[in-house]
Amino acid sequence: MNPIEHKIREILTLADIAVDQIGSNDDMTTMGLNSLTLIKSMLEIIKFYDLEIDEESVEFYNIKTIQNMVDFVSANVAEKANA
Repeated sequence: MNPIEHKIREILTLADIAVDQIGSNDDMTTMGLNSLTLIKSMLEIIKFYDLEIDEESVEFYNIKTIQNMVDFVSANVAEKANA
């Protein structure tokens, strides 16, 4: 597990999400998680990585799986490093 996925799982755990039962590519919405919980968690992840992303760019389809979140954060961390 890469460090970004580890941190995402840690933040999701703080939101009372049982991440130990979620695979990286499992659709979390089919597991009973609602969009508000996922968006709030993603905003915490963005805050942790100090990314400058307007909240409208965090589209729901980008964060339905842990792997989606990892890919989204990785791309934005790389973009920040290249700026």
